[in-house]
Amino acid sequence: LGANPQNKYLQRTFENRVAYLEYMLEFKRTDGWHKRWTARDSLMAENVKWLREEMFPGKKVIVVAHNYHVAKYNRIEKVMGEFLEPRFGRSTYVIGAFAAQGEYANNAGEIEELSPSDPVDLDIKDLILALKGEVNFLGLECADTRGGEWLDESIVVNDSFIDLNNSKKLNLAKQFDGVLLLKKSSAPQKL
Repeated sequence: LGANPQNKYLQRTFENRVAYLEYMLEFKRTDGWHKRWTARDSLMAENVKWLREEMFPGKKVIVVAHNYHVAKYNRIEKVMGEFLEPRFGRSTYVIGAFAAQGEYANNAGEIEELSPSDPVDLDIKDLILALKGEVNFLGLECADTRGGEWLDESIVVNDSFIDLNNSKKLNLAKQFDGVLLLKKSSAPQKL
């Protein structure tokens, strides 16, 4: 299709559609959810690599995606962030986003209330509610310093898909370089 940027995007769109159909056909044959999610995140990572190397070489690229996909690590599934790590390493900065209260739109677009914090285990909602301000950012490089050890332990993060086993805990410092912490979230309004 030539070097025209519009044609490059068009060609990439066709390649993505073919890859999507291939992994969906494989999924229909095997019903392998873990393999399907791995294939999906692998393709997402390939698109990010393509954008950085083909369309914007030498430039910064910002990718906005769900916490599950951008994470640098997942205990059970291999996610987009893990696929990107070997290629881009420390030139990436991964930010997770979490809210303590409010509502969100689920995958079906239905409005749901965020659940209350876990009464037994350390819950990210308790951390968020203990902070001053409506929005806070926490860089996680301090996990290796005295007093930051808790960042390297599992913390409850209900209302956020973590893996296909419906886990409710994750390790913030292993998965993200920083976290955006919101006191309250609201679901998008329908037009």
